[in-house]
Amino acid sequence: LDSARLHGFQLWLNLPAAEKMRAPDWWDIPATQIPSVALPGGGTARVIAGTPQIAGKIIQSPAPPRTTLPHYLDLRLNGGEVLELPVEPRMQGFVYVYQGALQCAPGVVPAHALAQLGAGDTLRLQARPEGVGVLLLYGMPLREPLQHYGPFVMNTVEEIDKAVADYRAGRLTA
Repeated sequence: LDSARLHGFQLWLNLPAAEKMRAPDWWDIPATQIPSVALPGGGTARVIAGTPQIAGKIIQSPAPPRTTLPHYLDLRLNGGEVLELPVEPRMQGFVYVYQGALQCAPGVVPAHALAQLGAGDTLRLQARPEGVGVLLLYGMPLREPLQHYGPFVMNTVEEIDKAVADYRAGRLTA
């Protein structure tokens, strides 16, 4: 994999309805504080959020836990490398391929594509011959209604209208 390239990703976490109006927060986690795990096939796993089990060990990220138990991993697999990770069956998520390609049962997930995780208790990822860099994100589904408008994500249209009105009136502050 081309290690000279810089990748930047910004992710927003949707909160349960009961927590939507909490004060906003964000994390700046220096690279030196992100746990990096050598994988059995020679690749690496960096754990940005969550507490996944990798190579038989529970890895704790520096990010504070949240209600939805979000897991956010940066995985780099060598050509042909296979990684199997246990995942709680009730969790949902996706992989985003940012470099190389991922081999999947129905075909290939190319660079700059996203694939939703299927049901089960084990996630199996296999790198194509050129290797792969993927973001793996999963957590507890909220199973709540979802409405969005620009950067606003709420549960009802009425809540969106109120959030936009509060923003325009200067009542949303960090």
